[in-house]
Amino acid sequence: MSYAYNLCQATNEWILTKLDVRISCHGVVSQIRDKGELTLIFEDKSAFDVKYEYDGADTNVYRTEYNKLHVQEKDFVDVMCEDINHILTNATLAEDLSFSLLYADTNRDNVEAADRVHEQIKSLWQKQQKGVPVYTLFLKIDNISKLRDVLQCFDPTTLTELNINMDTNKHKPEIIEFGDIVEMDQWKNAKEINLRNFFVSIPFEHFSHCESAYVEVWKISADDIHKLIEVDFNAPEFRRIIVHYKSLDVTKKLLKTLFGGTYDNRRVRSINNNREFRQCTLANQFYIAHPDYGFSDQRNSRKEAIAAGRQLSKLSTSQGPTEWLHICVIMGKVTQYLDYKHLQVLRKVSRAIRQCIDILKPDPKVVAVTIYYGLGTRSVEIFGKDDSKLFGYSGSNKSDQTNKLDISNFSNDMLLILKNQKTALTELELEYVDEFEKESEHLYIECFEEFVLPLDRLFSVEKFTVNLRNPEIVGQLLTYMDPVSLRKIEFGSEYVNRPWKQIELDNKINLCNMEHWKNAKELTINNTVVKCDVEVLIHFSEVDIILDSMLLQNVVYLKDTFLSSPTFCQFKAQFVNSDINETIFVDTFLGDPSRRVSDPSSGLPNIWFFSYADVDEDLQIRYYQERKQFMFTRIPRETRFQHFFHRFL
Repeated sequence: MSYAYNLCQATNEWILTKLDVRISCHGVVSQIRDKGELTLIFEDKSAFDVKYEYDGADTNVYRTEYNKLHVQEKDFVDVMCEDINHILTNATLAEDLSFSLLYADTNRDNVEAADRVHEQIKSLWQKQQKGVPVYTLFLKIDNISKLRDVLQCFDPTTLTELNINMDTNKHKPEIIEFGDIVEMDQWKNAKEINLRNFFVSIPFEHFSHCESAYVEVWKISADDIHKLIEVDFNAPEFRRIIVHYKSLDVTKKLLKTLFGGTYDNRRVRSINNNREFRQCTLANQFYIAHPDYGFSDQRNSRKEAIAAGRQLSKLSTSQGPTEWLHICVIMGKVTQYLDYKHLQVLRKVSRAIRQCIDILKPDPKVVAVTIYYGLGTRSVEIFGKDDSKLFGYSGSNKSDQTNKLDISNFSNDMLLILKNQKTALTELELEYVDEFEKESEHLYIECFEEFVLPLDRLFSVEKFTVNLRNPEIVGQLLTYMDPVSLRKIEFGSEYVNRPWKQIELDNKINLCNMEHWKNAKELTINNTVVKCDVEVLIHFSEVDIILDSMLLQNVVYLKDTFLSSPTFCQFKAQFVNSDINETIFVDTFLGDPSRRVSDPSSGLPNIWFFSYADVDEDLQIRYYQERKQFMFTRIPRETRFQHFFHRFL
């Protein structure tokens, strides 16, 4: 199953109606990570957004920050291509499937990433010997020859709507020639063609089969207008052809001849075959349109009203005990499928339902919570299974200007939402603004107590994240949480720029003596140099850290410790200072690696493998000399053999 389907808990039997691919690369010098996104819409389901984020070595795949799949040694495009291939090969595709491949701008990284997705689709087409069956196609492309190559990969018998975007320089008269593309079956069978953000030179008769089309031209002349009027747009369901022009090379005399003496913004003239020739001067557009079709190309739509709660609002506590019990039984069955958002809406339907919910105490099914603390402001993002909602609180209840709730209601609102939470949150994240560092350290605790004290219990979370470096404050915050449910601790700075600040971790620090620290399985400390003995860290199954120093004896100690640990998964450590040199390659230390890198500037790691006893697993050690990083990872033995296989290809 694909990573995307895994995160969406989708099956191949679900009918896929829309698959959107978006790419956003920012280059290696930027702090923003390269990433991609898939949007999947299934029949009778809400939309699912799956993100792919590349950190320079590995890719994280996730829908929300609290639930990520980690894919090692693959960039985000490779992972996306695997998912796209799986989906288009195995999924149940709707007859009106919409597919799009777009990217942020035409920089080299974006174009190259999109080209790799194109190649994946082309490979699928060649393997299956048939085009991908899409109904609507959106493509962003940087040249015509590439468009021709990509377009042939889609089934011309199903392709009905074709949308092409090129993002050329619209201030220069660069005219794009489509050539033999207009002879392709994909073009001829499309009933709607939209060519946007570039100027074209295509004879208008090549749109005569279309029900709807949109093109942009640099300049339109009197001769062009006559040719446009003479084309027989013969589609049975014809709606309109729009020609958007940058400049108009037409005399007022000709326009007066065409439209009569009217000089308003919209001009209309009836022409042959029950068609109208129109001009909208404000939009710089000429139309050939059916008389029943409006100027704006917008169709009216109305939102359907949901009236399910109206009958429930008639309930009253004045009913007899039997009826009231019957209502509570029904509400109990209903509320088990509702999350916090729906429960809050249901509480407002009537007093009777509100009382019923207070009696039943249904689980709000909150998955994760992120709290943003400012001086005098609060923001809370609450995550359900598929989406999230943000609540803002300010120091004033004058919401007519701020659109924020009164900060005095913050504690009560959090209590109302979370008081009946029965399961541990997947993640609780606290983000404090920088100004807190200038205030008393106790202010961090006071602000958090606004959230947690009204609950009157130890708060159950699986992962606790906070953007603080001070381990003493982190320890104080953890005292309000249940140590039994806590699995991961993450803290440190959110700023990646060096120089990093330094902290110390040892048994004198209260955090390292807490049950929370001892019970947790994973530790991440971000963008902070940690001075500590590695013995303080080895009970964690996963660690991601920057150490002040990593010595040869530390490396050997960690290797021996992890080989004897039944729970170890991964230890990832960047370091600042070290005595590690060529000695690491001798037998008394790690020995000769399976792969030794002659040029450290290549960014590739030296790799060792050591076998676990009694299990088909190995300890893989990767040493990146240039970036000063070690990565110890438990892997299946078959992965080791795959490494050797690829090494000798």
